[in-house]
Amino acid sequence: MKIRTTVLAFAALLIGASTFMVGCTTEDTVGGGTDTRTKLTSSTSAVKMTVTGLTTNQLYAFSVSNGGYTTKIKGVAANDAASINVFWTRDPLDNGVDTVFYEAVSAPSTAANTITWATAAKTSSLSLYESADLTPGHNSGLVLGTTSTTASIAGTSGLGVDLILATDNTIPLPQIELRSPDAQLTGARTTYFSNGAYMVGGGASNNFFTTDITNQIDTASPVNFYDIPAKGAAGSDSSAIILVSAQGHFARIEIVRDTLTGKLWRDTGGASSKRYIVVNVFYQPSITTARGYVSRPISNHGGNTLAPLMPITNTILQ
Repeated sequence: MKIRTTVLAFAALLIGASTFMVGCTTEDTVGGGTDTRTKLTSSTSAVKMTVTGLTTNQLYAFSVSNGGYTTKIKGVAANDAASINVFWTRDPLDNGVDTVFYEAVSAPSTAANTITWATAAKTSSLSLYESADLTPGHNSGLVLGTTSTTASIAGTSGLGVDLILATDNTIPLPQIELRSPDAQLTGARTTYFSNGAYMVGGGASNNFFTTDITNQIDTASPVNFYDIPAKGAAGSDSSAIILVSAQGHFARIEIVRDTLTGKLWRDTGGASSKRYIVVNVFYQPSITTARGYVSRPISNHGGNTLAPLMPITNTILQ
């Protein structure tokens, strides 16, 4: 049974040009102690940087500054298994280079203007076909993992998937939705969804977060589906949702917009054309390391703006 509840949509701001420079470990004296954090220097206009060369499942504490200015970190996002995107806001008078600081930590940092995060395994460009498509090889199930894969949901195969792209002729076009397997198949896995879907300008690389998703997945009154809208919000390039699997792993699913049609779904073509979506999967392989951080990401909308999805049955638009 599907559990229908309010679905919100958020639009991440389109962030400006990014830059990355090779970092060095510092040993500056700060407050009587030794600062051993790694420092990366930005360009004079950057407000985003990709920090690379990181260790999988390792927690890192990030901050950004520029001397006496009020420049500070705004958000972060796991880019893949070895890199994290860092976003910041500049002081109005800050026209120079900024410094991104980071270090490996064993527990969340309590320092001011610091965000603790970890990497996530990324699998790109997976095609999920609606369940009404019975063409061999057109899989409707998604199996989350360090390398996420698609799978058939026929017979007992469906009991091993974490997500299904289901055909539902009772909802508005395109009449497909991502659904928890147990909402369609008896004995299948239960997957919970976050309370909102992000409509993201610039794709998942601009989908930043500041705090965890603890209060966004309500297991007492959970969300277990996401209707694919007829098209994305104005200015968005993808839609992203957060999931937690039956095994306790968290993942971010990015539904990639078709650049030719502007839609979040595509047609197989032909006389009996069916629909499918293309997704990128960001998966947290550990349920202990970084739990509450990369594994439970959610934005506090500090810099994000609200934008509605297309009308969906039983959905309250914001």
